[in-house]
Amino acid sequence: MNQVLVVDDHEIVRKGVINFLQERFPALHFVEAGSAADAKIHLEKAVYDIIILDLNLPDLNAENLVKQVRGVASSASIIVFSMFSAEVMETPMKKLGVKHFVNKASNLNKLSEAVYQELHKVTGKKQEKKEDALTANPFSTLSPQEFSIMFGLIEGKTNKAIAISLGLGSSTVATYKQRIFEKVQVNSLAELVKLAVQFSIYQL
Repeated sequence: MNQVLVVDDHEIVRKGVINFLQERFPALHFVEAGSAADAKIHLEKAVYDIIILDLNLPDLNAENLVKQVRGVASSASIIVFSMFSAEVMETPMKKLGVKHFVNKASNLNKLSEAVYQELHKVTGKKQEKKEDALTANPFSTLSPQEFSIMFGLIEGKTNKAIAISLGLGSSTVATYKQRIFEKVQVNSLAELVKLAVQFSIYQL
């Protein structure tokens, strides 16, 4: 079984990404780490095929983080998943051997595509078919930030609690909530939960 390590210091982001990818890749085994130190412990204990890595961790800077991961898991495919601008970070990351840089402002399909490519090394035509299949899911249009907020809402967290965990303002979370409802075409939290369960995004 292929193993994937998701490294991000925000728990809601980690769990949201894992839930989203698990629905698309049920054969994968996901493990999460909340810091560079935690990631190193996991990498020393097991072999991971793919590492999804946030560069904005509190205990190590971006360049040293990638070098540390490379030193412990040289054969793993690294997918950088970060709020840093692609224009700023994509080139230096490629110099460090990172093929995939996914900005958190894009929707989660981009991350799913990167995982798919690393698992299957698809051709252009196969990738197009995969992308067509992904668009059938109403949640595929959500950005990682929207997905994280949605996951918090489904778990019953208040706008304020979600805002604190993600470093946002409560009014910003409220705006995101409305945008999420519009994108997935629901009118209430109950409908959102029902749809998330239907598409295996969330389990009651």
